[in-house]
Amino acid sequence: YQDRWTPPCCLKALRQTTKYVIDILKSSGVRYWLEGGTLLGAVRHQDIIPWDYDVDLGIYLEDVENCEFLRSLDSGSVVDENGYVWEKAVEGDFYRVQYSQSNHLHVDLWPFYAREGIMTKNTWMDHRQDVEFPEHFLKPLVPMQFAGVTALA
Repeated sequence: YQDRWTPPCCLKALRQTTKYVIDILKSSGVRYWLEGGTLLGAVRHQDIIPWDYDVDLGIYLEDVENCEFLRSLDSGSVVDENGYVWEKAVEGDFYRVQYSQSNHLHVDLWPFYAREGIMTKNTWMDHRQDVEFPEHFLKPLVPMQFAGVTALA
């Protein structure tokens, strides 16, 4: 779209997915935060970076069991009652929630755990911003506007 921008209809779907996932995480007691380029977009635009196609959220690994959808993903993907597709990513040890079975815009959920006060995870991608960080960076999490929702960062 226009040589690099994500079409407005796709950004709208990604915003809806983000709000939906954040609501599910909150109601399930899963601690989350904006992660990577998503955090950058929140700071710069209070929104998804216009050429991005996904949203990244960090979650505490120990909270995965609190969420019915994440807990059931060892056996494949789950399409919930609203048509969102919850799945274990094939690229590594993380989760993905797609807008629908035909629209694969998605929210990635990256499970982190604390090791000697440092947040780490089992799957690392080849992104410069993909690094370990002190757990105290998450305390306290700060609410900020992102993609039409108040999210934690």
